[in-house]
Amino acid sequence: MNAPWQVLQGIAELAYYLSMDGRARTAAEIAIANLRTKILDLQLEDGMIMDDLYLLRWLKARGMDPDKAERMLRRALKWREEDNAKGLRDIKVHPELHETFSLIKRRTRTGEPVYFVNPYIDLQKLLDQFGMEDAYIRVKQTILDAEEANIKWNKEVFENQGSDVITEETIKGNTLVLDWKNVSFRQVSSIICFKFLKQLAMDYLKYFPGLGAALILVNCPRLALHVVNVFKPLIVSPYLTIEVYDSNEEKWKPQLLKRIHPDELLVQYGGTSRNQWETKRGDI
Repeated sequence: MNAPWQVLQGIAELAYYLSMDGRARTAAEIAIANLRTKILDLQLEDGMIMDDLYLLRWLKARGMDPDKAERMLRRALKWREEDNAKGLRDIKVHPELHETFSLIKRRTRTGEPVYFVNPYIDLQKLLDQFGMEDAYIRVKQTILDAEEANIKWNKEVFENQGSDVITEETIKGNTLVLDWKNVSFRQVSSIICFKFLKQLAMDYLKYFPGLGAALILVNCPRLALHVVNVFKPLIVSPYLTIEVYDSNEEKWKPQLLKRIHPDELLVQYGGTSRNQWETKRGDI
């Protein structure tokens, strides 16, 4: 006798084929159906097993390969259960950690979310003062919030597009802008900072699929470029582009303005959007 999930697998395959209304399936829709049949035994919350866009996120993170996407999804769910991701955002951290690791959210010219990282983070000081564990909890809270917002935004865009056709481009990731102008040599050369960032990069790629579309680093000093080159291989993803610029504003400001309307771009990066970070000065 077949296991219950195997029966569900057959029903899911049949339902998928019967719901196509005669049109040819896209490659993405075929991959989604394939992935769904592989994970029917998993206990996904809130009906995610039938959410095509949710499954597409895992597929995009693994080059649209259903087998690789399945492995990533299973590992990520196990990690989230062990890490208590559900209750993670309810943990109270020190107000300074909460404020420092908060992001400013704006929109690109095409509507995708863009996040700006606080350019005045003294990571080594925070790690020394509050410890690796508490600091990492706050960072994970920030990532989970950005993930939830991205899922909600993609779903709203899809529901408003007037078509049920799904392709690889149906969902979009976030853009992240990281300014190195105020990062000191002390931080760049810090072992504890390196360990923290390495763990963040590895966890991000393993457990948060399709969240990032572009990572833009500006004002990178020469020493920081070496650090970036070390981390680049760790954050390679099929749908993530990485742009690195030195302190020449004539190079990176026009590139930011191509992506982000002046009304949405922070004033310190060539836009007109006021924000709580613009009045701070000095290296850290």
